[in-house]
Amino acid sequence: MNKFKLYLIVSSVVTVLFSCNKADGPAIIPPRDYQVQYNTDIETIRDYLKTYYIESITSSSDNSDQDIKFTKIPEGNPANFPRIWDSPLLDSTKVIYEEVEYTIYYLKLRQGSTTGISPTAVDDVLASYNGSYLSYKAIEVDDVTVDSLTVNPFEYIPFPDNFLSLNQTIRGWKKIFPLFKSGQINSTSGPNPVLYSDFGAGVMFLPSGLAYFNLGSGNIPSYAPLVFSFKLYEVRRADQDSDGILSIYEDINQDGDFTNDDTDGDGTQDYLDIDDDGDGYFTKAETKYIDSAGGVHYYPYNGAAVDDPATPLVDESKGVPSCSLDYITPTRVRRYLDKTCH
Repeated sequence: MNKFKLYLIVSSVVTVLFSCNKADGPAIIPPRDYQVQYNTDIETIRDYLKTYYIESITSSSDNSDQDIKFTKIPEGNPANFPRIWDSPLLDSTKVIYEEVEYTIYYLKLRQGSTTGISPTAVDDVLASYNGSYLSYKAIEVDDVTVDSLTVNPFEYIPFPDNFLSLNQTIRGWKKIFPLFKSGQINSTSGPNPVLYSDFGAGVMFLPSGLAYFNLGSGNIPSYAPLVFSFKLYEVRRADQDSDGILSIYEDINQDGDFTNDDTDGDGTQDYLDIDDDGDGYFTKAETKYIDSAGGVHYYPYNGAAVDDPATPLVDESKGVPSCSLDYITPTRVRRYLDKTCH
């Protein structure tokens, strides 16, 4: 089967990858209870973290920088290898999904450039990644059958050539990538791939409930915990509904969750709604203004001082105004979110 790309689609059960040939994938298994499956997954992940160690992390001036290698600790650990579980690089974060509180363990190999930016859960990222799933295999040890933890690679993209929309990826990616920053471009010409430096790099360990759960994807079986090492090269701010307001600004309550912001209560989240306040006027029309020469322009969200310092248009030095033409107050209700004016 050809390599599948991490272009992912939303299903009614879980966000899943769009395989290059889904017919070759595993049969769909009826969903289990999320809490019960999480209990199994987290023990598998902890088993891995406690029985493997970080053999090496490369430091170089090319795209192999921050490559990481894990190796199973020999029985009895005679060399006293430090477990991933005990690594100072290991951290964790929480996320609630399907009424289950998930713990996501991750390694922060490098935060990213001080001049880089962190993506939101709906932005686009240029990232390399190496994915594996965890499973158990029955083996014979001294005439006794035991379950042995195995690591199964399924995809490796060292040189990404396309941005991926986090809005369309598995839930675990949406949670972990925003904890890192993009890097710096070192070169943009020549026969070799573009080189980056000081990019964010890490490893995430995802329970199946935050990945493909019962659906699987490609050669990933159902209910498989996943391990992704990744490098975050670039971030591109997205505007999913093309209304002129970057999606990062449509998280009205600023909680990082774009699914609970619906100003007009019509069931469509603001970042996907072309008429955010439901007044019958498109958001883009409510951010438009006409200059003295009859030219049509659009206010940037925060004004030129933030969005476009190079603009020669005086009016674009102001952000989207309120109905009372307040262009400055950070907490103002911008007019495309106020149905009492247009």
